[in-house]
Amino acid sequence: MERVYVLRFPDRQIIELHKPACFKNKYKGTTVIIDETEIYIEKPSNPEAQQLAFSTYKNTNTLKVLVGITPSGSVCFISDLYGGFISDKQITSKSGLLTT
Repeated sequence: MERVYVLRFPDRQIIELHKPACFKNKYKGTTVIIDETEIYIEKPSNPEAQQLAFSTYKNTNTLKVLVGITPSGSVCFISDLYGGFISDKQITSKSGLLTT
């Protein structure tokens, strides 16, 4: 299935132009701030789906998504949803953010 991107990752020059002063001084090389979040879901009836969605960290069934924002606060990246079993490192690698 072909991935459709709604958000356009801004050019580095645009990020620098709109970067707040506090970032220009302390975090000069920062272009994106990322955070992974989990969304609680009902327990799937299918045992395989239960296993994929179970988060040991939250001890319940979740979906995870990786979100990236620019230093000025604009959302510039949203990954696909992944089952709660996936680690933050794995979701970052699989999301495609590192190749953007």
